Amino acid sequence: MYMMKPASSSLSRTNRFLAVLWPVLAMLCCIALWMVTLARADTEAERAEALVLKEADTYAQAYEQYVTRSIAQMDQITMQLKYGWENARKPGLIEDMRADGMLPTRPSFR
Repeated sequence: MYMMKPASSSLSRTNRFLAVLWPVLAMLCCIALWMVTLARADTEAERAEALVLKEADTYAQAYEQYVTRSIAQMDQITMQLKYGWENARKPGLIEDMRADGMLPTRPSFR
């Protein structure tokens, strides 16, 4: 006689297959999600680094302009002191300094 396998044996084999398949699929999904997260984190870190470098460059340029202006002002003051020392007894010193460009011209308030 021919023996037939019980239906429960077939179900049992399917259940075991699914019991292994679902955790494996879940693990693969977790790994894929983790890889995407790490890739995005790397991209975000690169973007943040580029932004920081750009801001640092902007601050460096602004500081360079500030230092240049400060040195120019100190140079102007030094020239005024030298000129004043050399011409201390001369009348009309202020007008001469303005004519030589050592003092700003008078603003017109019209």
